[in-house]
Amino acid sequence: MSCKCKNHGCECKCPSRPNSTKPKTLTFENCTTVAGSTFQGEGNVVLIVDPDIEATVAGSFENTSNAGFNVLVILNSGPAPAARTVEPGDSFTFVYNDVSRIALFALVEGERYTGIFKYQLTYTFDVQ
Repeated sequence: MSCKCKNHGCECKCPSRPNSTKPKTLTFENCTTVAGSTFQGEGNVVLIVDPDIEATVAGSFENTSNAGFNVLVILNSGPAPAARTVEPGDSFTFVYNDVSRIALFALVEGERYTGIFKYQLTYTFDVQ
């Protein structure tokens, strides 16, 4: 390494450092009420994750109504969407990786359901 003084300091000609990335993990959690009566189409979408983020979602749906509903968890890759029925007074707890969206559907067209959705979303990305 060769150094020469310049303006009260040293100007060094050193090899540049390699760019290093460090993984950083973030977690977001929320608890919210859900309600709807959608039977077809996209359903009542309660969570959408950016396709560039590989997110792990742990959550639960609690049915607080007299009507059942279906939970549809759509993944960015891998197996077909996971669908579960949540009967009145029942709950559904899950952990899925690489989630794209979560939607709810009434079991009977026009029948209104209500519930509670608790979830924790975790993802990791590189920071320079």
